[in-house]
Amino acid sequence: MKKLFSALLALLLVCGIVSALPAAEAADPRIEEALEWAVEIAEDDTHGYSRRNRTGPNYDCSSFVSFALMAGGFDLEGPYGTSNIRPALEKLGFTVYRRSEVASLCRGDILLRPGTHVELYLGNGCCVAAHQDYDYRSGDSKGKEIQVRDQQDCPFCRKKQYTYVIRLVLPRGGAEASADDFTVLAQTD
Repeated sequence: MKKLFSALLALLLVCGIVSALPAAEAADPRIEEALEWAVEIAEDDTHGYSRRNRTGPNYDCSSFVSFALMAGGFDLEGPYGTSNIRPALEKLGFTVYRRSEVASLCRGDILLRPGTHVELYLGNGCCVAAHQDYDYRSGDSKGKEIQVRDQQDCPFCRKKQYTYVIRLVLPRGGAEASADDFTVLAQTD
């Protein structure tokens, strides 16, 4: 039991849920609100994964990210799929980078592989996402359908299966935004 408690505490420290260090904040308060909503939903087992009923209380990966951004105040017209969320985010001012163009992830990054999966990066090596339906019932009976997890426990992140990093970048002094502009906006991992 003691080993289980120690392992759980270590995981919480790694994921930033319990933190000895100050948490990094996203550059835009709307991103912070979106991430807060996502973590709250992940911690509430009345919400689970569903592709058929994806507009609440259950979500699939892309509707989860869409509703998180809407909760943060972004004007999305509705939940998108992994195939069409990218252009919708570009219209809102997000910048899309190929994974190879980004040296390190930053809090609030959206990790996307079109047609497959999308997740939100929380920082401190953790992501939050709707992953899969384990029991085909509403809600999350196993606590794994929508969850915060360490990148090492997530094959999508650990194996870098995402193609794009989508980031809301606020350019310096009106200059053209680049993949490195985030360094002045948020703490990186």
